[in-house]
Amino acid sequence: MVSAWRGETDWYGNTRAQPALEIRTGRLRFTPEQRLLTPAESFREMDLYLRHHPVAARMLPWLFGIDLRGSRDGARQQIEDFFRGVSFSPRVTNVTQHRDVKQGPRSA
Repeated sequence: MVSAWRGETDWYGNTRAQPALEIRTGRLRFTPEQRLLTPAESFREMDLYLRHHPVAARMLPWLFGIDLRGSRDGARQQIEDFFRGVSFSPRVTNVTQHRDVKQGPRSA
């Protein structure tokens, strides 16, 4: 996940102060291992996202003041300065149980 505003968002601050207890996405729930991404890793995640979502890329200047029309190094620096990332993955609880992943309730 990536946070804008230099990581000065509530969810990012809360995640830094106390690790997430559970991740839920759709029917998938798990106890996460979390790791703060380096600026370079955050850039790679944003770069991948923007390549797959060109409309979002065109909105960056309007929403965040980030200009992607200049040099790649300039855009990289702006993105690394503005976004902070966190990696969440299922926590390994022991050698025999590889992931603590649970399916949520199924709807009828």
